[in-house]
Amino acid sequence: MPRATIKDVAVHSGLSISTVNRALHEPGKVREETLKQVLAAAEAVGFYGIASIKGSLRPNSRRCGSGFCCSSEGAHSTPH
Repeated sequence: MPRATIKDVAVHSGLSISTVNRALHEPGKVREETLKQVLAAAEAVGFYGIASIKGSLRPNSRRCGSGFCCSSEGAHSTPH
């Protein structure tokens, strides 16, 4: 099975590739609602590409590449 890409996250979320990329790399530059949408889509498609860059977006993790907490309630602005 091929690895999920940012394009897969974009398609699943209904957002552009550039918006998904910005949300993952510069979360302060997107609305919280957009960040939640991207993180949910990333989890849904199994995208863990940021892990190789930042080492923090992994299955069963409570952190993502942005340093935001990922929980069932969504992303929160309090970093770990």
